[in-house]
Amino acid sequence: MDSMHRASRWPVGTFLVVLVATSSLFWAFAWMVASGAWPFGPPKAREWFVTGLMWCPALAALVACTIARTPYARLGMRLPRGRWLGFAYLYPVVYLLIAYAIVWLSGFGAYDPTAFAEDAAQRFPFAGPVSTWVAVLATLSIGVLVEMGRSLGEELGWRGLLAPAWTERWGLGVGGLASGLVWGLWHLPLLTAFGFGELPVAYAIGCFLVSIVSLGYVCAWLRQRSRSVWPAVIVHAVHNALLYPLFDMSTGAGERTANATGETGFALALANLGGALLVWRSTRRR
Repeated sequence: MDSMHRASRWPVGTFLVVLVATSSLFWAFAWMVASGAWPFGPPKAREWFVTGLMWCPALAALVACTIARTPYARLGMRLPRGRWLGFAYLYPVVYLLIAYAIVWLSGFGAYDPTAFAEDAAQRFPFAGPVSTWVAVLATLSIGVLVEMGRSLGEELGWRGLLAPAWTERWGLGVGGLASGLVWGLWHLPLLTAFGFGELPVAYAIGCFLVSIVSLGYVCAWLRQRSRSVWPAVIVHAVHNALLYPLFDMSTGAGERTANATGETGFALALANLGGALLVWRSTRRR
């Protein structure tokens, strides 16, 4: 019985070691590119680079489960009930709308769909505003499906292994926040390699960590309630598909816009923090 119990434990330590080892190759390459020592190459090469990095957590989770003889089924690949998938799709749409409503209403940035419309006209040469609406629908459907292929790589690690392991050990509050913090820290070597533009480093990192840790808590809650990794995959994919291609491109830039927009701005941090607090309140009531 004791040997069976040990075999079924989550291999968190092995996961973290393999994760850092594989990710370090991509972090080192990013720093060489940022320093000018290595050319990044064509845009297609950048896509493959991002995809490879995003699959490091999945590789680490699979290797860790193999070494520890932990069943792969524990990573949560089963499909949940449809309501969880629907919630997962709508949740990032709602918090992105709230975040950019804050940006547009506060004056940090103006709603300006010109850039998105011009890009849509190049991709979908239809007359009038038809190309814009086709681009919106394509982003909401095909764009999300494409991003799911990348997000699955991250989520098999974060919400497939790490979040349920720490949630089972410490509860949703500590486990969800701790796994979200690791998720955020894992991004920092890549973010700091290319800098934060005119934003102060401490401000940008602070906003980013508040946003991603809050979102990580919600995704850990989804993993716990649905017993599946797929809701977290969808949240991650919708976020990536809509944030920059749709919302940022529909925001006119001003002197203070960078302080509010994107993953290093305060608006998304506030929206994600609010969502996490609502989920926390619902768990407290339960």
